[in-house]
Amino acid sequence: MKTKWRNLISIGSELFSFSGRIGRKAYGLSLMVCIFLSILILVSILHTKGNAAFLVLLYIPIIGLALAQGAKRCHDLGNSGWFQWFPFYYLIML
Repeated sequence: MKTKWRNLISIGSELFSFSGRIGRKAYGLSLMVCIFLSILILVSILHTKGNAAFLVLLYIPIIGLALAQGAKRCHDLGNSGWFQWFPFYYLIML
């Protein structure tokens, strides 16, 4: 049981880590997952007529995941992770 939790924690820390490298295919897949989850949350916010503050908070891990994966892809291209803040640089990363 403890090894299962350790594996899950290891996967989570690997996903949200800003160090390391990531290939084009894995970066594209993680970018598509982030976009899909963002659209899903946006549709949920638009359908709720009440307080949507909790749904807005769900964007925080998605943004963290996208930034971490982008930094890894920048490292794979030989650049600093800060390069992902340049406009349209994500097209180069794909």
